[in-house]
Amino acid sequence: MVKLENAQRTYYQNTINLKQSLDLLAVTNDNYKRMLDAEQAKFNAGESSLFIVNSRELKWIESREKYIKTYSDYRKSILDYYHSLGILPQIVQ
Repeated sequence: MVKLENAQRTYYQNTINLKQSLDLLAVTNDNYKRMLDAEQAKFNAGESSLFIVNSRELKWIESREKYIKTYSDYRKSILDYYHSLGILPQIVQ
């Protein structure tokens, strides 16, 4: 019984932590996108180089990949938590 309760608490806390990380990564991703858009505007005005635009784009892509991976981990963690509670079949149906 104690082992089950500890597993439930662990899954719940993991889900909370992943949600906080997900929120932070969403903000980070938005900021990288803004930086990319600004750099593209500077490039179009002739004040930047293609190297810098590519660098900003790579950072934005990497940020997006981290967001997507964390999102999938978060969703899996939610399912693990519901599974530990024994209510997963009701949610899936």
